[in-house]
Amino acid sequence: MEYFVSLSETGRIVILKGIRDNLNIKKGDFLLIQKKEPGFLAVYTEDKIPDKIKNEFDMIERIFKERFRVRTPSLNYKRVENNYRIFIPRSCRIFSSIENFRYSKKKKVLLILRSQEYFEIWSKEYYNLLFKKVLDGMKKGEKKY
Repeated sequence: MEYFVSLSETGRIVILKGIRDNLNIKKGDFLLIQKKEPGFLAVYTEDKIPDKIKNEFDMIERIFKERFRVRTPSLNYKRVENNYRIFIPRSCRIFSSIENFRYSKKKKVLLILRSQEYFEIWSKEYYNLLFKKVLDGMKKGEKKY
């Protein structure tokens, strides 16, 4: 399932009803935002975080808290606000090409529901570019995209 939403000027997106219903997201729940490959973010509900990520997050957060007193740069916990919005940290917005360093204007964001475990946040422009690349590769008969 794919949904388009706008990124607000404050860096928030609305989690739409289709995604909320499929993942059982409620107001006040915590979501884990993970920087995946450049171009998109994966968002997990607290009870669906894979063990590998949970162990990595716990270990990295403990080390960072002890030594640097900051949060791990690749994983962020965020609370779902009352109006079902979630704040996307600036480093995540830049990493996923939703926002770049030079300007900060409203952009369309693509939310893709992946199974019953998580959803992805993509920049609409980046997703379309990647999709076009794959189609062009398929037309040329390339095996690697």
